[in-house]
Amino acid sequence: MRCIYGYTTALFPKTPRPEEVRATGYHIQLISPSAVVHPCQLLWGLYHALRESERGRARARRVEVEALLWITGSWQISEAFERGGLKEGEREAFVLFFSEGCTCRDIDTASPCRPADPPAEVLSALRRVGGERKDITPGGREAFRRLSGRDAEEEKLLEEVLRWITLKGGRAL
Repeated sequence: MRCIYGYTTALFPKTPRPEEVRATGYHIQLISPSAVVHPCQLLWGLYHALRESERGRARARRVEVEALLWITGSWQISEAFERGGLKEGEREAFVLFFSEGCTCRDIDTASPCRPADPPAEVLSALRRVGGERKDITPGGREAFRRLSGRDAEEEKLLEEVLRWITLKGGRAL
């Protein structure tokens, strides 16, 4: 199976629990728009999560949770969910998805960061909880302020994210 990955955005009638949004053959992670400075941050996090998993250095057992660690700049799983997970009452989400068997070499770091058309399995998982695709604006400066200023290591990680976004031609702030 070839690697299928990307992100989309969705609106839900109520805040879904992560375990409610599952698709056979795919990993799915819902991320709060308030934790996304720029959509490139999602693919950057996925690349690093896959790389660390392949090297046996992942902090999380599940790759989609490892991606959330990288996306939020946190090394603690509970803090990553606090920073980037959906809060009660939050209905909009960035949806990161990737198929089983993806490796970091599959992630095209040279292509622009644009939403992808999710495969039928992922769309079905979103629809099961009432989700529908909707354009959502990332948190921008507010997200950066929310994620930064924790400690020197996390600040360095976020600076690396912003450098990567700039290299990809995106405007982070």
